[in-house]
Amino acid sequence: MIELLIGTGIRVSELVGIRLKDIELSDRKGTLKVFGKGNSFRTIPINKDVRKALARYIEVRPDNESEYLFIGQRGALERNAINLILKKYGDRIQVKVTPHMLRHTLGYRLVKTIPLTTIQQILGHDNVSTTNIYTLTTQQDMETALMNIEW
Repeated sequence: MIELLIGTGIRVSELVGIRLKDIELSDRKGTLKVFGKGNSFRTIPINKDVRKALARYIEVRPDNESEYLFIGQRGALERNAINLILKKYGDRIQVKVTPHMLRHTLGYRLVKTIPLTTIQQILGHDNVSTTNIYTLTTQQDMETALMNIEW
């Protein structure tokens, strides 16, 4: 779940809506089809770490009648369950973790090397101005930039 959130930047509402049929995995490629904001579908390529995590989860996933990827004792997991799970794991390492924080982590990581319009498509933003938040300079960025100057 965590690998999927941070590796694709999907929203928690998109995560809970993933059905088994929305995932295509092979050794070299993988895609995830998500139903996002504005009633639109987008297909996201998934990297090897996410493919591996999904394959491992699917192997141990309880075999029941649910078509949804993430299930609990009473069926498909909902937003609150995802938040509780992330809080539990975050508490273990004393770090606050939310689905939106994982989404932002990916956005900030990508903006260093990937065109903004590509990030817009990955994150499912309607407008590139929404994606522009990831270009804001952090204090750490400024420190790193100045520390690397040699005269």
